[in-house]
Amino acid sequence: SAKTLLIHDPIVTILCCEGKAWLCIGEVNAIKVDGASVEEVVFGMLSEEFVLISFQVSGLRPSTSEEDTTAKLDWRTSTFPETTFTVPGRYVEPINPITASLPSKPSLLFYLLDSSFLTGLGASLYSKLSACFICEDERQISDLGLANMIECEYCNPLVALDTSQGKMVLEHMAAHIQHDPKVKKIDQPCGICLRPAPIFQFYLEKSKGANGGDRIDQRRSICKHQVQFHYSKASKVTTTSPCTNIPIQCPACSAKSFPAIWKYNLPLHFKHAHPNRSLDGFPDLDWSLTNFEREEIRKRWVKRQATSQRVRK
Repeated sequence: SAKTLLIHDPIVTILCCEGKAWLCIGEVNAIKVDGASVEEVVFGMLSEEFVLISFQVSGLRPSTSEEDTTAKLDWRTSTFPETTFTVPGRYVEPINPITASLPSKPSLLFYLLDSSFLTGLGASLYSKLSACFICEDERQISDLGLANMIECEYCNPLVALDTSQGKMVLEHMAAHIQHDPKVKKIDQPCGICLRPAPIFQFYLEKSKGANGGDRIDQRRSICKHQVQFHYSKASKVTTTSPCTNIPIQCPACSAKSFPAIWKYNLPLHFKHAHPNRSLDGFPDLDWSLTNFEREEIRKRWVKRQATSQRVRK
């Protein structure tokens, strides 16, 4: 049977504190899948965006000869002031350390670990999380701190989204825009909060440098959620991240006085704001969706609905 992560199981993750990354050992005290509390989750689902893990931080101190009779496991877990964190499932790594107790206190269990295991585990986890983060927004993992989470109000049950993974947020909302009957395309919804125009506004500016490309002007833009993403990377289709719905400056509008238009909304924008002009008249404007993008967004929507139905049962 598939391996599962249970309540009270030990995990490790990377904890950012005072600008440094630390290996953190914890004990799972809550698991949520699509907003619903569950008792277990299979390892293979930890990478899914709708899985959240809450854990109590464990202390770590050198073990004594009485605690480790083999003299090979030089660290043991210990009590720690109650500190609980909730993070996306992909940020944790399940472990299976040796469980031990003292003869004088047989009911007081703790875990035994060795330095080489902890060092290797820390390096492996740091490398995995660094690759995950840096490919998205080029920040160092030590600068990330705790992820800010938002909830998608259009999902039932609610789905938590990590705002530090902006492209994943765009992809999630793109599935709603393309396939959710609750989201009206006629409203030209925001690609981040799904609210209708003109409640939100996004403006573009040029990045610094001679060859600076477009980026979101954070000072002028208005949205319910503060989600940042790498503009250039978000505009490209990849096999793992097919969504390209980003704000684009309409070539028929004044760049200084009008906000940018989300790519998925451009056809409707032209229909209502520029009825006598055609998108085809702007060959350099990347406004159309490839069949690959449409199909991949559809697959993600179908998968989302299947998962939500299982959780609600």
